[in-house]
Order: sequence, then structure tokens, then C-alpha cells
Amino acid sequence: MCPLSFLVSNVFERYVFICALRQLNESFGVTTALCSLTSRLISYNRTPGGPCTNLTSPVDFVMSCDGAPGGLRITESLFGKQGGIDGISVHRYDCSNGRVHVSLLDFGATLFSVQVPDRDGKIEEVTLNVTSLDQLLHKNMYFGSTVGRVANRVANGRFTLDGKVYTLAKNNGPNHLHGGKEGFDQKIWKGYPFTSASAVGVCFTLDSPDGEEGYPGNVAIQVTYSLLAGEDVLEMDVKAETDAATPLALSNHAYWNLSGNLKNKIYDHKLRVAASSILEVGPHQIPTGVFQPVLQTPFDLRAEEGISLGDRIQQIDGGGKAGFDHCFVVDGYDRAASREKSEHVRDAEDEVQEKGSPESWIRARARFMATLVDPKSGRAMDVRGTQPGLQVYTANWLDEEDGQQHAAVCLETEFFPNAVNDPKVGSVDDVILRPGQIYRHFTSHRFYNLPKP
Repeated sequence: MCPLSFLVSNVFERYVFICALRQLNESFGVTTALCSLTSRLISYNRTPGGPCTNLTSPVDFVMSCDGAPGGLRITESLFGKQGGIDGISVHRYDCSNGRVHVSLLDFGATLFSVQVPDRDGKIEEVTLNVTSLDQLLHKNMYFGSTVGRVANRVANGRFTLDGKVYTLAKNNGPNHLHGGKEGFDQKIWKGYPFTSASAVGVCFTLDSPDGEEGYPGNVAIQVTYSLLAGEDVLEMDVKAETDAATPLALSNHAYWNLSGNLKNKIYDHKLRVAASSILEVGPHQIPTGVFQPVLQTPFDLRAEEGISLGDRIQQIDGGGKAGFDHCFVVDGYDRAASREKSEHVRDAEDEVQEKGSPESWIRARARFMATLVDPKSGRAMDVRGTQPGLQVYTANWLDEEDGQQHAAVCLETEFFPNAVNDPKVGSVDDVILRPGQIYRHFTSHRFYNLPKP
């Protein structure tokens, strides 16, 4: 049996996952079969007269589901024209729980749009993105994308694994960034929309072949976005397996602006980060291996009420432009314990044994990481996750001419940059996935409103 067949979160007990062996594209010169995770959902009621209907009219919508439990709703449509990328169509999935509206794309397993109400009930967009498929292809700043195989930077675009040197694509000066020139953000994933009694969302799957962007091993990845019913929480759950040892450390690259006006700078936003130290960086934002305390520095964002970003952005060098582009070490991460046993990579057999438990081990391990607040609108967002690092990036390198510089902040839950090369920032086993192991990565965003002052 394919080991990926058990990769099902307990929240989605109404999924049916079908695992099938597929031959990899011969153009990669691969003859071994990769076990591909494929999901099919039975949560849609497709009985005659039921609430979910396959549409055949000439409008863009190809699937619609209304009347799901708890006011949950999802629709699927084309994004851009038919066959938009090399003959393959890109699809958009619009999810709603009645208050929060989330749009996802299968291109890059992208969190394309999030709309939430302010304290007066006005629903507005709170993430930066582009407006067309053409812009998505040609103005790539990782807007809302799933990035990998390794998020953030790998120094000099190379690493050594089990005595062998691997050379990666360099796309950030001398370094490798966010998976390379054609990382996961540039792939069309397979999307499987679902509803259950507790959530609505999309499960995206991707097969990454051996040698892609220089990485070894065939890797099967599943990224599931879930908008919960009854509470304004968006979850991202990542699972992966490989047939050969490979670095793996994914993240999501959403740009947040809670003001509701994406032309506004984020200077008035307040950010709290539960981190007593950051990773000191040297040239090209590569960590030096030093865990630098934030006390009495502009990086101290621990105040419960948050710190105004405008007060700090101009004090910090973000790699050549003012602003944050630094990895915060989230409080509660135990470096010594991590060297003994990884927090997010474990044996597949352990995963099988926990299937059916009331709460998955990965969700239980999520710790508080950050709170972002826009005082004027009253919108607030809490971030929780299982990764030890939070990359805070204040859009320093977005177009100044377009007015997007400092118009958003990324809060990227991740493992530490360049950990594959530097044991001082963490055990190399934390970023190496081996056959028979499962990679897990969980992040949640909770949206709410603060009362008027």
C-alpha cells in the first residue's frame, strides 16, 4: 500500500484519498515510479437535486457548492483564459464561511485573496496580490505562494548531503531563494476542493521529480488550506514524503495589509512577535549562526500591545533597503531537544498509529508566533505554527513606483534559513526528509476585531 494513503487530517474525516502509482515524465529520465497523493472528496452531495451541482453552462464556473454545513461555500472557476500556461488552465477556488472569504489558486498552491470584516462589519481585502494571470507569471514576488523545496536562502546555492555535493539554481545573487528559478510557486498543482461539517477548503498536491532545481529525490507534497466553520480561522497543513534523502522546508509567502486599503503603508500596523532572539545575518541576508538577543534593539517586538512598524522599519537594514527581512526565533523552540528529535519530521509508522486521535500531534504542537493589528480598522490576526522560525519581511523590495514598498508585511513560518549548511542554526536532520519519514508543517491564522478605543 502506498504510505501516502494515510495522510489525512482528522478534521477532514469525510475525504476519500486514493493513492495511485504514476510514472514520472520521461523527459526527466526517471524510470522509478513515484507514489502520487491524489484526493477525491465525498463531502459534496452530488445526488440529484442536492446542494452541489456541476455546471455545464458557458460561464467560467466549472463547479459550485452551496448549502454546505455552517454556511460554508466554495466555487471553482478558471483564472485567466483556458489553457493559460503552456496549454494548462489555472483554477481559482473561492471559499467562504459567511464572514471570511478566501481565494486560492492551483498555480503555486497560492493564497490569492483573503477578505475579512473590520470592526464595523465592512469586508475588505487584506492581502497583496496581482490581478491577472499574466502579472502572476511576469511579476513574481511570491505573492501568497507556497515556496519550496526550501524556503528562504541556501548560501551559494549548494549543500552537502550524505557525502555528496548538490548544486542548486541560483536566483538571488550568489544564493538559492525559495526553491529556485522554478520552485513550487511556479508549478500548477492539482486542486481538490472539499467541505466537511467543520471546514471548507482545497487540498493541493504536487509531485516534484528527482533533480528538480538541483534537489535529489522524488517528493510528493500535499498542502491543505482549510477555512473553519464557526470561527474565523484559516489553516495551512503541509505533508510530504520522499523516496530519497532531500532537504525540505516549505513556507507560505502571503503579504498582509489589514487596513483594507492596499495602497496604504503598514507604518501604522502594530506587530507583536513572540521571539527573544533573531538570527543575525551577514552579507546577502545569510545567517551567521549567531542567535542575537532582541533586548534593547529595534528587533524587540515582544510588547503585548505590539510595536508600530513605522517606528522600526527605518531603523533596520533589510539587505540594502530599509525594513525587516529577518528570521525571528520563536519562543518555546528547544534547540537541544530538536537535535535529539525533529519537531516536524517523523517516521511514517508513527503517523499511522496516531490516525483517528482527537487532535493531531502536529496541531497540538502549534505555538503562538505573532499578532498583527491595524488599529484604525480594528482588524487583528494571530499567527500560530509548528516551525521554529518566523521570517518578517516588510516588502522592502516591492516596486517603489507602484507604491507597494512597505505596503504589506510577510509573516513566513519556516525553518531557519541555510540550516542545511550550518549546524549552528539547527540540526541538519530538521531540514532533511528521508524515505519512510513524513514531513509536517502546520500554520493557522485567526482573524478578529478589536473594540473601538
